[in-house]
Amino acid sequence: MRRTKIVATLGPATHNPEILHGLIKVGADVLRLNFSHGTREDHARLVEMARATAQKAGREVGILGDIPGPKLRLGDIEGDVMHLRNGQELTLTTDGSLNGKDTLPVGWRGLPHAVKADDVIYLADGSIRLRVRTASESRVVTRVETGGTVASHQGMNLPGVEAVRSASRTSTGSTSRSTTRSTCWRCRSCGERATSTRCTAGWPSAARTSR
Repeated sequence: MRRTKIVATLGPATHNPEILHGLIKVGADVLRLNFSHGTREDHARLVEMARATAQKAGREVGILGDIPGPKLRLGDIEGDVMHLRNGQELTLTTDGSLNGKDTLPVGWRGLPHAVKADDVIYLADGSIRLRVRTASESRVVTRVETGGTVASHQGMNLPGVEAVRSASRTSTGSTSRSTTRSTCWRCRSCGERATSTRCTAGWPSAARTSR
């Protein structure tokens, strides 16, 4: 009897009943939905398709909803994805009305007050590295040091920033503050600074050490 359970994450490549049927037939026991991306309607359609496909395959398959915890994230990017080039000047903005070729929206209004010139910002699980040039009331101007493709709602990491504070208005008009911690790591193998999820040099978590 097989005791190990296989969890398969549903993504764009599996939004097809035939492909999903193949996953279940070869042994997928649990189908994971990543609630960090997509709409409620998208997830509802996937659940309906998963249940129908599992019934057709003659197997009972669990459905796992992965709910994201607190995380600094990008907002909605025009066209959903953007390719960043090395040396490109890129502006991160907390002003929702600004969006364009060299601008990325950020959902957290406290970002410009949390960083300063020469700080590093990582995007897309550490694969993209930005260097802060200037920060104003609602914008952070950066230079892309390591380019790549970034998508809407992907995470952002601020290594070296021990605690960043965001002020928000409550219903009573008073100001409340919340704290988000950002962890900095350094790879044991190459010494490269990395985010808490992935080394920028490509090494897995086993090769990291907390700074």
